[in-house]
Amino acid sequence: LINWKYDHPGRKGLVIVKRAQIGVTTLVMSLMLKHADELGGPIMYMNGDRESSMYWSREWLDLVLKGNPRLRDKFEDAVQGDDRRETGVYRPFKGGSFNFFGGGSASGLTGRPYVNLVIDELDVIEDNFPAKAGSAWGFAKGRTLSVESQAYVYAFSHPRRADTGICKIYLAECEPYSWTFDCPACAKPISPAW
Repeated sequence: LINWKYDHPGRKGLVIVKRAQIGVTTLVMSLMLKHADELGGPIMYMNGDRESSMYWSREWLDLVLKGNPRLRDKFEDAVQGDDRRETGVYRPFKGGSFNFFGGGSASGLTGRPYVNLVIDELDVIEDNFPAKAGSAWGFAKGRTLSVESQAYVYAFSHPRRADTGICKIYLAECEPYSWTFDCPACAKPISPAW
């Protein structure tokens, strides 16, 4: 299930309820690099754990930069990712920074507004997020409030439970519609069931 820009004016981004391991992370990481190149601004990318943050912020990003001179120039003056906090990696670029965080800590999410917010595997992050900090979704969205009219928010996850996490956000904050089109075989209107 995908809800483009939440179907609300003034909200930009995606909420995706998806299956596991279908390539959405690669797609959204590529989109964030496009944002870094064209829009700048700080980007926060939350993963379910530290290992995922390390992989995407170092191995994957370094491989992409190696093959893309335009992006490499943007990141060229930047310091190779250094561990700022236990679960975070910081990758500056001309015009902003890419901040990666594992889902187990709220400390790395404080202190600055983000123009682009990505929450990768929200349900995993919610399970690992410290209870005293509240929900990871609410906490992370709070980082966009001062730039809300400019902020893009991308949240995706394979659902673990029907009443929490990505399913709850999809139902509470999105306006899901049924799409109808003519069946190519019989020409009658049909609406696919998810």
